[in-house]
Amino acid sequence: MNADINKAIDVLDYAITHFPDDANIYDSKGEMLEEMGKKKEAKKYYQKALNKLEEMKDNYSEDEYKFYAKVFKENIERMGGK
Repeated sequence: MNADINKAIDVLDYAITHFPDDANIYDSKGEMLEEMGKKKEAKKYYQKALNKLEEMKDNYSEDEYKFYAKVFKENIERMGGK
């Protein structure tokens, strides 16, 4: 399974390179890193997701923004921080 996760991370890195304004890609990479037990790195990507969401706030409906902000904040807190 670890090889599959590494492949998924490679795909997410490619996606981040080509779609750097998509907050959900950063969150997805955080999920993969969390799955690998790399909580510190996962937290970094969850925070990037939240930061990108803030930067791109105007591209989301109010409901979408609130939903993603809640998910990203919960992910950060689960990794041991605010």
